[in-house]
Amino acid sequence: MHTMKRVRFKPMDFSETDVSDVSRKGRMLALMAETTAKCSLRCVNCYRQESGGGWAQKGRELVLEERLALIRDAASLGARAYHIVGAGETLDDPLFPRQLEEARRFGMEVMVATNGLRLQSGRIVDMLDESGASILLKLNSFSDEVERQLTERAGYADMRNRMLERLLDRKSFNREEVGTSGATTTRLAISCMITRLNQHELLDILRFCRERNIAACIDTFIPVGRTAREIGLTPPYAEINELFQQAREQDARMGIDGGRGNIYLGGMECFQRGLGPYINILGEARLCVGEKEPVGNIREEPLHAIWERIRTTTADYIRDHCGGLMCPPRENARRAGETEEGQGMHCKGLIVLP
Repeated sequence: MHTMKRVRFKPMDFSETDVSDVSRKGRMLALMAETTAKCSLRCVNCYRQESGGGWAQKGRELVLEERLALIRDAASLGARAYHIVGAGETLDDPLFPRQLEEARRFGMEVMVATNGLRLQSGRIVDMLDESGASILLKLNSFSDEVERQLTERAGYADMRNRMLERLLDRKSFNREEVGTSGATTTRLAISCMITRLNQHELLDILRFCRERNIAACIDTFIPVGRTAREIGLTPPYAEINELFQQAREQDARMGIDGGRGNIYLGGMECFQRGLGPYINILGEARLCVGEKEPVGNIREEPLHAIWERIRTTTADYIRDHCGGLMCPPRENARRAGETEEGQGMHCKGLIVLP
């Protein structure tokens, strides 16, 4: 019997045993944290309330020692991965190298979300490569006009495309390896939003990734921050559902397991809720990036206390990876009438039909 190939992003490659240890032993698997609010783009899918570094200018960001202590505390709770997600451009943060160094000192897999513009620096690429860090690169479209509309920066796609080729030329970031779960892993992934502007090329983007061992994180908008005001860019539910079906069929023809149900288009799983906290640049903790209200602040109480509260609250999500359950931020927005009927039903586990 032919075995379908599974592809996973290395810093998100957890085995079933790893996941079960969260509920059985109280272990944290991943720490997701922001760094700086400064960013050179103004993306329509940004889940931050402010663009342009409003928080940074107020001097309220976590200082270096607070960030390093957060990494150490997460490692002591068992975290195997450190996902650095912004809230602005990670590589614009002068404190980033020390955070990377500290996480690697504790043996944590590091994921760096970036728009790619700072990868023009060979020194930065060398640092990421030599440390073993993985890169989540923004790529909504290969078209500069589409990216201009989505990021409000002319020329972005052309610059980003050159940086992607530079990473591929290295051959180390997208090298195939056998991961913890037994899947084929890669240290290179793309982050892509499903919109009316780019839906026509998403299957081509997915094929591009599959042919080069790039993990694909292709998803709908999270209705918080600026994104909540741009939700009209999301295609109708029926078109999204059809797109996911076409993606699974395309993957099957390529011998790739595209995942069950509608996870991210491309089969990536959601490990945000329940497997680790999301900490923003003010120290506020949330269950995931889509939650509007914090559940604590690391400046006010120990991380282990916040983690225990999160772990208890999301026990059902830990049990089945969010499979068969609706994405709470999206479903809450749907019920509040902030999104169209059906859009809130998209979960990073399964599509749950009304």
